[in-house]
Amino acid sequence: MATKKRITKHQLKEDQFVSGVFKFQEWAEDHLNTLFLVGAIVIIAAAGIWYFASQSSHGKQEAANLLGRADMQARNGQSQLAIIDYQKVLSDFSGSDAAKLAAIKLGNVYFNTNDYANASSSFKQYLDKFDGKDEAAFSAMRGLAMSDAAQGNFQTAATEYWQLAEQDTVSGFGSDYLLKTVNFAIKANDTTLAREAYSKLESAGGTSEESRMAKVLMIENGYLTYDEGEYE
Repeated sequence: MATKKRITKHQLKEDQFVSGVFKFQEWAEDHLNTLFLVGAIVIIAAAGIWYFASQSSHGKQEAANLLGRADMQARNGQSQLAIIDYQKVLSDFSGSDAAKLAAIKLGNVYFNTNDYANASSSFKQYLDKFDGKDEAAFSAMRGLAMSDAAQGNFQTAATEYWQLAEQDTVSGFGSDYLLKTVNFAIKANDTTLAREAYSKLESAGGTSEESRMAKVLMIENGYLTYDEGEYE
């Protein structure tokens, strides 16, 4: 009688592996279309991720190049060309960091060419879309206040400088903001704001040049009498 050969664990594992391979092969043959579809979806998704990543990188570089060209044009006095390129950055790359800079720089170009209405519009566009409490925002606020003052909107300018004096505590322009608030509040006949700004300026540094100039303005316009301070 022949002795029955014993199956080892290794052979058993091999049999199970082979059996599994055949079973998967049979399943794959029955579901070939499904496998192709899943593979295609994975490939399309990967291609889509690569495409959008490359487009984003390309878009940032294109925006930066366009912004750089506009900066060069502005420095060379080619204001109209600079305006066109800054506007293109804003329209074509509206959500980019380049667009944030373009809005302020566009306002500066308009201001420097005495187009104060469009300067105001550009600075407002920045503040409406990229509002914040950083140096860029304060720069836009200063530009807006200057543009409004240049257009004779003294009440608005006084209020904007007052807001700057309250919010911008890091630039070191606080005394200048308050002096301008006093000046434009007086021009707008806003007695309350003029006195409030002058009082804050005196409290911040009564011996500063800005404080002395504000005192002169207050005396000249009847807000202070001579005996309330030196008048030189």
